Amino acid sequence: MADINARPAKAARRVALTAVAPAEPSSIAHAPTVSLSDSTNFEMSFKPAATVAVHSMAELSSLLKASAQEVHQTRDAWACTPRAKWIAALIAELRDDQLEQLRLRQRTLQTTAADDFGTRWELGSQFASAVIELWLDGRSLDEVLETCRRFGHEKLKCGVILSGALIREWAAKEDVTLASLMPMVASLAAKEKSASLYRVQRANHFKTEGNASAQLDELEAELKDRLDSGRGGCGSLNTTFHYAEEADTAESAVPLLDGLMHQLDDLQLMHPDPSSWRLNHRLYLIWKLQGYCTPYHQDVHVPPHFTLYNQVDGVSTFHFLPLLVGLFATHVGRRSADELAVLLRTLRERGVGEVATLGPKQMLLIFPSGAHGVFVPRTTPPANAPLPRFDFSVIRAAEIFAWPTHEHYEAALMAEGEGDAAWCSFLPMSDAERAEEERRSRRFEEHQAALIDEMRLTREDWLLLAMRMQRRWERERATTASSEAT
Repeated sequence: MADINARPAKAARRVALTAVAPAEPSSIAHAPTVSLSDSTNFEMSFKPAATVAVHSMAELSSLLKASAQEVHQTRDAWACTPRAKWIAALIAELRDDQLEQLRLRQRTLQTTAADDFGTRWELGSQFASAVIELWLDGRSLDEVLETCRRFGHEKLKCGVILSGALIREWAAKEDVTLASLMPMVASLAAKEKSASLYRVQRANHFKTEGNASAQLDELEAELKDRLDSGRGGCGSLNTTFHYAEEADTAESAVPLLDGLMHQLDDLQLMHPDPSSWRLNHRLYLIWKLQGYCTPYHQDVHVPPHFTLYNQVDGVSTFHFLPLLVGLFATHVGRRSADELAVLLRTLRERGVGEVATLGPKQMLLIFPSGAHGVFVPRTTPPANAPLPRFDFSVIRAAEIFAWPTHEHYEAALMAEGEGDAAWCSFLPMSDAERAEEERRSRRFEEHQAALIDEMRLTREDWLLLAMRMQRRWERERATTASSEAT
């Protein structure tokens, strides 16, 4: 991973002084109606999320420090890793057939090269997510809520709206049209010649179509068609730029992102607290059309972090739910939009969850300890008349590592060293299972030694043939997966 202590050189982080903007609402008070499918809508009339006033960079640094300490103290109740106690507790409640599925997944991990923390965290979080999905199978809402209470999920923060003088100074507001969006996307995605683009299925917006990208030379026409027809229903979550730590020219040529990077770099320079929080130098330009939604999730693609969102144009509705409840909502939603609507109605009646609807020049801080879904409401329903008119919902976002928790899991996952599979031996084994595993290993070694003698192989010959067989198996598995997907 890149050295996240480093900062862009001084020439790359200067910003022009600007007058503080007049006070604006920190969020939109209207409870919008959002789309769960083309035919299923739901009114997000939940309790408003809390608002925290931040008037200076010193206050923002203090907020991040206090929040990093808070989430570190509760990490065993929310961290998406098999090393966390709440994941271990879920594993203990799985059926034997589900445990066997996890053993197969673990064996695959134990043959995967993963010698850095970033890769081990990502693979471990995927394993933990598989545990959660298996545990949710067949569960009722009451069971999920009771388990949430057992883990204390309802007490963990999911996200807060930010207000105050610093937010008025930092937050950007810009009218983004198709004509102004395309040069930004083209600049950020020039190397790949394609852009991240998820398209929701019309019958269920919690499901996406198979292709998650668009060629740059075809993107503008597709977006124009979706805008003109009113279909909408697509969005990009991975249009990013990684800022080089030392180059004077470390800019993306997208002023929206560069401006945020300058602000955050000044925060690191003037109010550093590297033992509490550190910046991920990859920033995001998130852009979506009306009718798009991101299902409820916990951000686990990189180690535990906060996410700072600035709504630049359009509207986004963030629905916060206790962690396991949110993941359960996605589990239900991918099965049926109508079932999800019933579930959300029940949660609303029970007072579970909070909502924050952001408009231009408003900001939000997401915590790693909860779940959230993000919806872009359509402005056409009469119920959404109070919302501003827009073509694109555009957000610029930054990730800020919760450093004590980052360090804790880095030490745990890297203790075994390079090439050691112990880091991903997540499942507990009984004495009998451990003895059987040792017996199988001895038999395998004996057979391979006999094969080497029979074929007169060197160790290098054996390794080459084994690697060829492994690659053939991987090709066959990829072919089978592709066939099943189509």
